[in-house]
Amino acid sequence: MKTCILYRSMLRTLWTVIGLGAISYTFAQESFSVENVRLLLDGGNKYTQSHVVTLKIEAAGARQMKVSRFPNLDGAEWQEFKADYGAIHLGQEEGEKKVYVQLKDKYGNESPIIEGKIILDRTPPKNPKVTINAEGGFVNNPERIVSLEVHAEDAKYMMISNSSTFKESRWQGYRSHVPNWKLEAGNGLRKVFVKFRDEAGNESGVASAEIMVDDIPPLDPRISINGDQRFTNDPQGKVTLSIFARGATEMKVSEKSDFSDAEWQPYKTTLDWKFSQEPQGERTVYVKFRDQAQNESTVASDNIIFDNTPPENCSLIINGGAKYAEDPDRFVELRLSAKGAVFMMISNYLNFAGARWEPFREVVPKWRLTEENGEKTIYVRFKDEYGNETGVVKASIILAI
Repeated sequence: MKTCILYRSMLRTLWTVIGLGAISYTFAQESFSVENVRLLLDGGNKYTQSHVVTLKIEAAGARQMKVSRFPNLDGAEWQEFKADYGAIHLGQEEGEKKVYVQLKDKYGNESPIIEGKIILDRTPPKNPKVTINAEGGFVNNPERIVSLEVHAEDAKYMMISNSSTFKESRWQGYRSHVPNWKLEAGNGLRKVFVKFRDEAGNESGVASAEIMVDDIPPLDPRISINGDQRFTNDPQGKVTLSIFARGATEMKVSEKSDFSDAEWQPYKTTLDWKFSQEPQGERTVYVKFRDQAQNESTVASDNIIFDNTPPENCSLIINGGAKYAEDPDRFVELRLSAKGAVFMMISNYLNFAGARWEPFREVVPKWRLTEENGEKTIYVRFKDEYGNETGVVKASIILAI
């Protein structure tokens, strides 16, 4: 409903009428009454996108009228009153437009000038924009919920959709922040489209933003230590980890299953690792992976026996500790001891020439010495199941035959 401004030229009095009102004037002792005066431009709309609009005049008792775009009615002629005036040109320039009307009753009395207003606006909202907020530029929550930041100058309404056709979307009031927007189902690149409308009905162009949806963690996580060997006896406890996971960009590696001492590091397929010297025995290494969308894989692990300690408490006794060997065939009995030994190597020579590893035995009932009489030395080394070797253990006896 429009506000009509009435100018009474004779008395220089300004009247304002809102809505359906009745105004009576007396001129030269004749009663002049105009009831329910109202001007409707473009059906009463506040805005128009067209420079040509319809004019409708409601004025009970009017017989003639003048209509003009100018406040002093320049160029306007009296004509028969008709409520549906028809089209009126507002001019091309945007902004507030005014139309002026003066009425005459059957006695020839003239009304003040009545003013009608409408705003011509053909400029759509400017700089449309939408931004999808997601940490790291990826969406990994199963519900695919994101927040949107939208913007357009002079916007009154907006329409948001996951489709460029805006199918089943509706206009809603403009707001710069949309906290809970659900993206299209599935993984992969997803888009959001937005367009804006002002109060005059002008629509902006379509703005869009895209983001990657990924809620699938790295697949097939694996780790092996030293190529899946059963044990290692490296003196420094060094091993090589072979690592794999499809889609991984980061990884955590630890000997603790809760990864409490580990930090995320770039994904790589091999990694040098060093065990602490204690405890010896089975050691486990754990690994888990993360992709760009921060999805974490399940934990993979592998174990290996770490033992770089050779057999301990090693000893060699010849003939029960006797000083002389008097067997004419030069045989002696050896008693051996080595905690953790699985193999042994015995020789009459320090360089163990011709000797071979053989299963460890505590007693060797017959060991033949070399031929010459005199002091004889026997040398022995021990080895455990992990390949750790002792130094040389020796004992001597005098051959006297």
